[in-house]
Amino acid sequence: MLKTLTRRPARAAALLMTLAAAGCTAGAGEMSMADQPLSCEITKSTANGALVLRGVVHAEEAVTGTYRLTVTGSGGGNRSNISQGGRFSAGQGETANLGMVMLGNRGASYDARLEIEADGLGYQCAERI
Repeated sequence: MLKTLTRRPARAAALLMTLAAAGCTAGAGEMSMADQPLSCEITKSTANGALVLRGVVHAEEAVTGTYRLTVTGSGGGNRSNISQGGRFSAGQGETANLGMVMLGNRGASYDARLEIEADGLGYQCAERI
């Protein structure tokens, strides 16, 4: 499922969190998908009875950066806390896979978040599965 992203200057992230905690707002906001040089999604599928989650970036322009895919959840008496990350690059018009997680698929619920930093800006998308 494709998500609308929040884009913010990466260096200003700590300042924005501080201002948000104080009830202030700063120059970050949601943008339409057409205004963004990239978009992300978390896809889900099944393989051999397991739930497969993938972080995916769609690049409108050539881009390089870093990503962090985190998945947390519980169900069936088990808990999951997974974090993957690294560098990536995608050419103009390309789609790149940014991490993959295989999980139990029996009554568990998961929260997945993909955070991307590219060209000095931060992007994120999240999905509850």
